[in-house]
Amino acid sequence: MFELHPGAHIRYVAVDGKASGVLTDRIETNVRGQAVIKAVVRKNNRVVSPGFTGEVDRTSGEATCQTSLHHPLLWTPETPECYELEVQLWMKNKLCHVVTKKIGFRTIEVKPKDGVYLNGKKIRMKGINRNTFWPESGRTSSESLSIRDVNLIKEMNMNAVRMSHSAPDKHFLEACDSLGLMVINELTGWQDAYATPVGKQLVRELVRRDVNHPSVVMWANGNEGGFNEELIPEYARHDIQQRPVIQPWMLFGGINTRHYISYDYGAAEMFHGHDLFMPTEFLHGSYDGGHGAGLEDYWNLMRNHPLSAGGFLWDFCDSGIKRTDQNGQLDAMGDYAADGIVGPYREKEGSFFAVKEIWSPVFIEDKIITSAFDGKLNIENQFDVTNLDQCRFEWKLLKVEDWKHADSITGVVRPPYLEPGQKGSLQIPLPPGWNRYD
Repeated sequence: MFELHPGAHIRYVAVDGKASGVLTDRIETNVRGQAVIKAVVRKNNRVVSPGFTGEVDRTSGEATCQTSLHHPLLWTPETPECYELEVQLWMKNKLCHVVTKKIGFRTIEVKPKDGVYLNGKKIRMKGINRNTFWPESGRTSSESLSIRDVNLIKEMNMNAVRMSHSAPDKHFLEACDSLGLMVINELTGWQDAYATPVGKQLVRELVRRDVNHPSVVMWANGNEGGFNEELIPEYARHDIQQRPVIQPWMLFGGINTRHYISYDYGAAEMFHGHDLFMPTEFLHGSYDGGHGAGLEDYWNLMRNHPLSAGGFLWDFCDSGIKRTDQNGQLDAMGDYAADGIVGPYREKEGSFFAVKEIWSPVFIEDKIITSAFDGKLNIENQFDVTNLDQCRFEWKLLKVEDWKHADSITGVVRPPYLEPGQKGSLQIPLPPGWNRYD
């Protein structure tokens, strides 16, 4: 016999959805009696998995459930496919509590001396560091601001964002889940490590709060020397997905994340070593002439070296606070506050457009257009998972007679079938006589 707890409920759900389709759920309840967990997976309000169950342990109140989906749609930054998991707690054939979680199916791996893999494909991080900041509210944010920032980051053709110094709002991670950005989630701080007792508690809270976000692909144990390696086992203790752990600004876990290396040093040392190289901060916006200056040189080096896993620019937005005691003037402490790619109100500067072009997933080889141009352009697919035939190409032919008059012809090009990494050509159907200037 057992007593039916009037407040019987599910305390916590942790989910591991692999790219293979295997789904494992770990559930904690407040129940200490005979109880059963029942679960189901939905996509667009349609059940896509068989129901699966697990018995609640009478001592710990915990249960583990597992099922498998056949060829699930995988979460990637280019295809941020999400599902809904519904978990039910049953006692004496009575439904006591229901919890739903947004989940994704994906597998992240760090293969030492090889690369970072998402769903079995090697990827490179085209990333940015982001702090939560807005002139009128400081570090108090909103869901609309999170969505705006994620869209701006993706507009620059980035696929990743690093949480640096301050923890993200839940709605920012939810936006990364839905819109598609890989996240390095940090035990936030700077240079000073947490003592072990408080650090263990903070790691537990960090992982348990954010464990189910498919966008979160790595944990960062501190930043720039603020490392307590006694905390490393705590991530695996609480993370059902066993995500990789890095320590930004050092070689750890098979990845060298050293910050702000000079181009010559990187060319001579980092790209001739045996470890993966992924600077979690580079091209500091305050000191390196803007984020777009030099990025193409770095990126060409990175994308042509097999041990490069990409990198993260510093940083996203200017941090200027609106001073009500100074007639609304924006105060950035001189040049001390962060200098980002966008302004404090998300104004786009030149580097925004430079980064967008350099990190474009479709590379079109430079070509001087002369009267002998046959409409053929050499292109390369630099997406991670998307075939180029999923894109739409438009062209415009412009004839300028003088500064007041211009005629144009536009059209659409059928995209070629090119897998990620493949090169090919794009054929523009030029109209007859397009090159006559008289």
